[in-house]
Amino acid sequence: MSQAFTTDRRSLVHDSLNPFAGLDVNGLLEARANAQGSRTWLVWRDFGGSRREWSYSEFLEDVCSVASGLTERGVVEASRVCMFVENCPDFLIMWFAVMRLGAVMVSINARYKASELADAIERAEPAVLLTSLALMPTAVEALARLKGRAQSGRQSNGPHLVVADIATSPSTGAGWMPVEGLSALQQAHGASGAASARAGVVRSLAPAGVQFTSGTTARPKAVVWTQANYLWGAKVSASHESLTESDRHLVHLPLFHTNAQIYSVMATLWAGGSLVLVPRFSTSRFWQVAVEERVTWCSMVPFTVKALRRQPVPDHAIRAFGNALLVPSWDRYFGVSTVAWWGMTETVTHPIVSDPSMEGHALAIGRPACEYEIRVSDDEGQSLDRGVGSLEVRGVRGVSLALGYLDDPAATASVWSADGWMRTGDRVEVHDDGWLSFVERQGDMLKVGGENVAALEIERVVAAVPGVEEVAVVAAPDPMLDEIPVAFVVVDAAVSPAESEMIRARIREACSQELSSFKVPREIYLVEEMPRATLEKVAKAELREYATRLRDGA
Repeated sequence: MSQAFTTDRRSLVHDSLNPFAGLDVNGLLEARANAQGSRTWLVWRDFGGSRREWSYSEFLEDVCSVASGLTERGVVEASRVCMFVENCPDFLIMWFAVMRLGAVMVSINARYKASELADAIERAEPAVLLTSLALMPTAVEALARLKGRAQSGRQSNGPHLVVADIATSPSTGAGWMPVEGLSALQQAHGASGAASARAGVVRSLAPAGVQFTSGTTARPKAVVWTQANYLWGAKVSASHESLTESDRHLVHLPLFHTNAQIYSVMATLWAGGSLVLVPRFSTSRFWQVAVEERVTWCSMVPFTVKALRRQPVPDHAIRAFGNALLVPSWDRYFGVSTVAWWGMTETVTHPIVSDPSMEGHALAIGRPACEYEIRVSDDEGQSLDRGVGSLEVRGVRGVSLALGYLDDPAATASVWSADGWMRTGDRVEVHDDGWLSFVERQGDMLKVGGENVAALEIERVVAAVPGVEEVAVVAAPDPMLDEIPVAFVVVDAAVSPAESEMIRARIREACSQELSSFKVPREIYLVEEMPRATLEKVAKAELREYATRLRDGA
């Protein structure tokens, strides 16, 4: 397959006219290192008790070293590098090294199972796959699956595999795969070496990143970002969050996700502040790290806030949380001001956001941001200034909106209209005071602890289990995760009651093997028939109501 990105560029502005023409992400990093090289950029807090700190200059030096090593291993401009790794400094170093070369950073959900990872790798065709020792078994299995497939145009030995935080090459039993530690990429370099590892021509609209995000189909879409997208997200997010160089931003959300990449990392880089990175969210360790590192800002999701409500709140320096909605009682409990926002991978940052200086609207997601056009339409496509409708966003593709979907012009055309409006697939309510509240996701999406999950993806796995005649997956409410997936299953009429229970067990096993843990149905309900709506479609609204009653014990 070609490495070309198939996108319709007719709606893009000319490179010389966009706000970031002649600029790129590493140019921003270099500017910060030149202006405040000794200032702390990154603090890594391992839950094992270790701590390491990088100044802006030290971080840039590591980035240049790894970029030189990647060049020697064949990574060039437009090459793709997959990042299948949990939160760690190596993720950030590799990310900026890839962009320094004008290559493309493909961030992959670290919770993917081998089948999901194999699909992502097959679509991205990376030159290098970065993983961690903990995720090595999944990476090896995924690559082994790919090796067994007949794929024209692919090299038989797959991508070069690099392991984060491992100084020596681990033994994997996969001799066809070159494996080494990230430190092996680091090369001694002087000024000339650093310069040689830099992309020769800065093209702000060149593809720079890919993120896989669940869509309304069973197969996640691969969203393409440009260098300008990253810079746009950095500048706008820093403005929305009122970040300054004195801020210390705690990053516990996964680095493979838009939230951490843009709302936290890039926003803090733009402001010239400091990052405090931890492996993941931990209820028991959150406040310890926040207090010891004098954290002032943190991006959250409702799940993390609910978890912290069970903990006492110490004296702390956090002035603001970013979150998906405004809950006044949360702010009072934690002694912070919440910046509510709505965004998605395709919008890069927040088209809807709140301003803490303005009186908020409880449970709202914010107001239209100055940097985007927003409209809410009814079922006939007419714009609404009050009530519930479909949310659409207009911006500039490749700058304020994503470039499109990787090698998928049909999917791109289905989301972006000819006049530039992006159909988000979300329904919101416009209140009389101009604030907006989230209502529901179109296309049958679930939101499980901050993770987007397509019901069809789960249904595909369940339907393949022998004895399953029909399946429908819906969201049920959960006090911690907001929503959880539950499955309603009709088994074959010839199956006995005893065999039905065996099928339930097989469904759980299949889902555990093929899906990430957050996608596995928490409950499997065996039913005789599905409720039906128009054209004999399954009435999932009824199933959601039924699932809620079952969860409530009604």
